[in-house]
Amino acid sequence: MSAVAERACDRSDARAQFERLHAEAQECARQDPKAAASRLVVLSGALHAAAAAGKRRLLGTREGDAEGRSLRAWLAQRHDALAAACLEVVEALAGDDTPLARRVAAIGLFHWAEAVKWSAWREPEDYARLHRLYAAGGDPAARVAGVPKDGAPETTIESLFLRALLLARFAAGALRRSQAEILDDWLRRWGEALRGERECPAGAVLRVDLDRRVGLCEGRRADAGPALYIPVERLERCRREAVRALRDGSPMASATSAHIAEQVAVLDYLRRGFAFGADEQALRAARTRESAASIDAWMGLDDILRASGVEGDEAPRGLAMRLVDASATGFGLEADEAVAERIQVDELIGWRPEGAPAMTLARIVRRTANPAKGRVAFGAQLLSRAAIPLSLRRRAAALDEARGRPMLFVAGDDDSGRR
Repeated sequence: MSAVAERACDRSDARAQFERLHAEAQECARQDPKAAASRLVVLSGALHAAAAAGKRRLLGTREGDAEGRSLRAWLAQRHDALAAACLEVVEALAGDDTPLARRVAAIGLFHWAEAVKWSAWREPEDYARLHRLYAAGGDPAARVAGVPKDGAPETTIESLFLRALLLARFAAGALRRSQAEILDDWLRRWGEALRGERECPAGAVLRVDLDRRVGLCEGRRADAGPALYIPVERLERCRREAVRALRDGSPMASATSAHIAEQVAVLDYLRRGFAFGADEQALRAARTRESAASIDAWMGLDDILRASGVEGDEAPRGLAMRLVDASATGFGLEADEAVAERIQVDELIGWRPEGAPAMTLARIVRRTANPAKGRVAFGAQLLSRAAIPLSLRRRAAALDEARGRPMLFVAGDDDSGRR
């Protein structure tokens, strides 16, 4: 880690203090779960301080920034490790001290969600840990204080559980880190609305299957297994309240970003995320797994145009990526970490499938890094499977362009072909 990144995370040697406390808590867990639980409460505050010390600088860096990458990985790993330690201790307590066990479970749920904001890659084992923390917390509606540290407002086990699931669904890979912090700030404010229903209510719902290692899904569960439902209308009311506050000149500013434009972008993203009907449930289009087909991809309109040959220039070298899956609406792509540095959310991406005469054009909508495996996964929204390169020239009495303007024609959904 660079000296700059080290200093960003060291406030009164917060990082070193965390590592020392973590080692002590691990030792205590082998001998006395109650003592370990008390150490974990202190450990949570230490990690919270270490993360806060470097957060502002990290939120302003690109995903591929070399200085911040290792620091982000350290924060994600430490949050995950603390969540795992909390699970081990709370299950070892086995009801011996219910208030303490509930607080440790709550701290574990809190840090599981914090890890999502620094590394969105979640495996089934991660979701299994989250579900076990929720179950170990006892009464999901019981009030818990001091999460993540003393002085924090009261919350509930269920609110923390649903906060983690909502962050994993809506923030992971699709929002910039500053926007994920804004979303999290709102989720904490909406804590009273983050409660689940054991029976599926009327209307559109999100649900979590309590006996499966998965995150949030849409709609009623098909079998009789246990599930927790969140009415989407309840979340939408909270979103509309934030919109009204913004229009009234009282934006719900995040602790890390008060930029109104960022808040507007998150509100619009949530509007689209909540916009599905009770009957349709906006299920994702069926995906076809690909055999990790290798493709050469180009980023940005300029390189895509050059690669299509419309400008007559030599095609730039493409980025080596893998096509993992495909559906009627998009694609799953992967790239090695070094290649992925150049690829960000909202950028255009184009490639020519083997044997296809035209370029496939898409927009990157999700970016999820897996530092442990050195890979980054991308979700890409399909724009066209037949983007046609054109060279257009304007002709008028006062203007006769000698060289055409290179463009890509993308047919629309209506009969006229216009966007």
